[in-house]
Amino acid sequence: MADAALKQQLKDIISKATGGAVPAEKIGDNVGLMDLGVDSMAALEVVMELESQFDAEVSIVFIDE
Repeated sequence: MADAALKQQLKDIISKATGGAVPAEKIGDNVGLMDLGVDSMAALEVVMELESQFDAEVSIVFIDE
């Protein structure tokens, strides 16, 4: 998957987890989830979606950085 397409997919996942409160096009490349106002429940939703779409295990510690 091309780098730009992967970034967009990640931004879409984050936007969806916020219920659209943070539009994907407003998410910068180097912004932490907590800086976007993502709470712990939405962060968990992001983790679960990443694990599902990419068939990978994601650490919550990684998400908080």
